Amino acid sequence: MKPLLFIPLLQFLAILLPCIANNSTQVVYDTEGNELSSKQNYYILPAKSVSGGGLRAMPTGLRCLHFVFQESNGSLLGTTLRFTPLPQKASSSEAILLSSDIWIEFHF
Repeated sequence: MKPLLFIPLLQFLAILLPCIANNSTQVVYDTEGNELSSKQNYYILPAKSVSGGGLRAMPTGLRCLHFVFQESNGSLLGTTLRFTPLPQKASSSEAILLSSDIWIEFHF
């Protein structure tokens, strides 16, 4: 009876172990291969330049509200953004990690 129990357990471990190993903390990189930093400004651009330009924030006329849209011209970069880890989770000097909580702020 024990060998029959061992086979499903082995199959379960074969599925579970790669998932656990992949769950390690991973740093996010920019398009130039550098670690994403909370002290740098970035542009959000489409993967294909024929799809338009970067993201832009425009005031709506209401206090503190902005409309975010994509530039239709592929040569326009849009508005710079900054990614910052939430204060409860990490300091602002740390690198941005995959699947971490962040603020995304437009810098005008």
